[in-house]
Amino acid sequence: MNTLSLYLVKMIACSAVLYGYYHLALRNNKFHQWNRYYLVLITLFSLIIPFIKIPFYESESTALFSYNANAAFSVSSTNPAPSATGAGYPEIFMLLGIGVSLALIARLLLTVLQLKQLIKRSTVIDIPPYHLVKNQQINTPFSFFKYIFWDQQTSPESQEGQQILRHELVHIEEKHSTDKLFMEFITSLLWFNPFFHLIKRELALVHEFLADKKAAGKEVASYAQTILQMTFNSKQFNIVNSFFHSPIKRRLLMLTKLQHSRFSYLRRVLVLPLTATIFFILACESKDKTRDAISPASVQEQVDELPVFKGGQSALADYLKKEINYPQAAKDKDMKGVVNIEFVVEKDGKISNPRIVGNDPGYGMGQEALRAVGAMPSWTPAKLKGQPVATKMKLPIIFAPSQIFTFVETPPEFPGGEESLAVFLNKNIRYPKAAQEAGTFGTVFLQFTVSKDGVVYDIKTVGKPHGNGLEEEAIRVVKLMPKWIPGYHNKQAVDVVFNLPIRFTLQE
Repeated sequence: MNTLSLYLVKMIACSAVLYGYYHLALRNNKFHQWNRYYLVLITLFSLIIPFIKIPFYESESTALFSYNANAAFSVSSTNPAPSATGAGYPEIFMLLGIGVSLALIARLLLTVLQLKQLIKRSTVIDIPPYHLVKNQQINTPFSFFKYIFWDQQTSPESQEGQQILRHELVHIEEKHSTDKLFMEFITSLLWFNPFFHLIKRELALVHEFLADKKAAGKEVASYAQTILQMTFNSKQFNIVNSFFHSPIKRRLLMLTKLQHSRFSYLRRVLVLPLTATIFFILACESKDKTRDAISPASVQEQVDELPVFKGGQSALADYLKKEINYPQAAKDKDMKGVVNIEFVVEKDGKISNPRIVGNDPGYGMGQEALRAVGAMPSWTPAKLKGQPVATKMKLPIIFAPSQIFTFVETPPEFPGGEESLAVFLNKNIRYPKAAQEAGTFGTVFLQFTVSKDGVVYDIKTVGKPHGNGLEEEAIRVVKLMPKWIPGYHNKQAVDVVFNLPIRFTLQE
């Protein structure tokens, strides 16, 4: 799940839980001002909390150093030729969603513009602290910020007119239009979240409860009669505060309710532990201190001695050939794919923390690759300054129906070897300005294919993106590479998948 999708899921989940508590415990109670602030704040809370990340460390182990794999192991003798790919369904749905959001925001702006035009065409009387707007096009009284729009049929001097005027003045004094405009914008931008729409509806009703309570005063019976007599008038704009806001039944219920319900204080207080729980569930993320211990001093860094499978690459090839079984589900569906496994060679040589980086092609291929890597015997660990250290390594395993496993005996090589590759990268990589300004750093894991002619193609990144141009810069530099010395198997040049970690670090 990418970062945007995860944020949206967390946002919807947060708003669902908090609105659910409101519906069960706070709705239809007389602490209207509390409910108003609660509904606005849970909207902001749902938008902000998914952005916050609190690292929760699980372990303390030795520092890890990135390993630049010298060979790629695959389950196919050849790799698919590079092919152009168009936009998939996720991209199409995202574009449609953005289109709907833009259309709804445009409609909101149009409504505000229509209100401004209505004010210009109307007679405006300044009666501090409000402006009275009169026009024949106004069907029912309503307010918007400091403007009260008045129809020609209702007399401001009548008893009903005075009650309506007091009602609209409450909306102005308590700045209810700010709440309404904010919720209209949120529901336009994030229209797919149903709970924001429910919050908007409830907030509009709470505004009416507040205005009804203050406007009615001690004349509750006559005020309720005014609401009933004029309830069938229509509302012109959805962002305004109208006296005739429905549903009438709940307004009358709140107007005539005598006292707070039992345990009203407890209902309000219980929201605090609920909010704290949601905050820690959504904000805390598990981290391993081994990951945070990586602090390279240059763009690319390696340990002094790389980890080695005991017996060398041939022994590793024999192990994988015997251990990996092509999943029957993948065979039945004629499925193929690449599984990128990241694991740690601990300082005692044991394999730990195997995990899939990037997409799992499914049909049991990911599980089988994890099982095979997790079952590997101990390696000869990497060394740094003569001391064994834990080392992170990545292993791409390609599944294809043609055969179970093919090992590249001679891996591809950059012209001049690893030292020349390091010089090339340091010379050509430019730290993106956006990443420098945002303080973004980290390791970008690139995966590409070196063809049997030495041409580099099918360049992509695997793992969680860092953003701010790091991935784009790494891909750009790989595209500049000259032809490699191709990999060989059975004395034949073959296409080989190659993994290359490029580390970006901000200099202090």
